[in-house]
Amino acid sequence: MTRKIIIDAKDHIMGKLASVVAKQALEGARIVVVRTEELRKAGPLMRNIKNFKIYLRKRFIANPKKGHKHRRNPAGMFMKAVRGMLPYKVKRGSDALGRIEAYEGVPPRFHQTRFVVSPRALRVVNLASDTKTTRVGDIAAAVGWHNNLLIKKFERQRMKSKRQHARRAQRYKVLHKQAIQTSSAATKPLRDELAKYGYVMN
Repeated sequence: MTRKIIIDAKDHIMGKLASVVAKQALEGARIVVVRTEELRKAGPLMRNIKNFKIYLRKRFIANPKKGHKHRRNPAGMFMKAVRGMLPYKVKRGSDALGRIEAYEGVPPRFHQTRFVVSPRALRVVNLASDTKTTRVGDIAAAVGWHNNLLIKKFERQRMKSKRQHARRAQRYKVLHKQAIQTSSAATKPLRDELAKYGYVMN
């Protein structure tokens, strides 16, 4: 059975995470990466925006329609980085690329799913604490991605819902425990009576 891994990209270095995802996909795993807008790139914001704008100017002079396809959304940027680490022009690499999905934010079908992280790709592991980093969502917003604020709004709603769910679950545990204690106290005389005749109730 194919393994399915769902990675929360928050505070991962984009290139490092892309290499981990590419390796796992080549080994046959299906991988979903969520919250790609929270990926990090080393360096200050203005330098990263400048470098990305240089990349945006790359084109095929003879016929620009056949040239570079520039992705300005964080998920597209991440998938382009992963594709560069795969032999995507041969079947093995193409199949591996088809097993990878990337999203901004967290799609509703993954709201109740447990996410994992990649320790080798985390910012705190790879960079010194005083190294400046840039959120990929901010770079994307500066070069033409228009959903930055919308994704932030959805994330606030999701986290609020998650906290409410956690509170409800905790309240349910307390009420369940109280119900067991009440039931145990109510049936104690009956259990004592049955114990005289050799019956034991759990």
